Amino acid sequence: MSLTIKELLKFLDYAILTVMGYNIVLRYYSSIVRLPLHARCAFSSTRFHKLLISEYKSSHTHQESSSTYELTEVSTGGKLGRHNLHIKQLGPETVTELSTLHLSAGNQTQDLHSSLVFDHPRGYSRQLHKCIVTHSQGQAVFDGNVKVNR
Repeated sequence: MSLTIKELLKFLDYAILTVMGYNIVLRYYSSIVRLPLHARCAFSSTRFHKLLISEYKSSHTHQESSSTYELTEVSTGGKLGRHNLHIKQLGPETVTELSTLHLSAGNQTQDLHSSLVFDHPRGYSRQLHKCIVTHSQGQAVFDGNVKVNR
């Protein structure tokens, strides 16, 4: 089973805020993916934003037995880029591979929070997160959490 981008992403809301005379675009994206038995989903995202855009992204993925989920993400630009990534492996023989690269230049913040929950034995995960900060005012945040229930 393969999923299209339209099936994968559900855009919820965005707003334009005015702060100190500047219009700042605030975007919020949310995706909910449920991978059934033996399904495979590979998702890649490249985001290059102008300085006054802030983006909040929330991804929730539930994997059934023998499913595979791969995420590749490259992000740069924008005042703030944050991704909350929640993955639950609900059956055995599940595979999760996450690869992210964030570039923070100038007064920018790139922020990744990931949560991975194993609810069955024989689950596999691999997460590689790299961040490059090129300016003294730039920031990068990584908060990774892995919970093994059984």
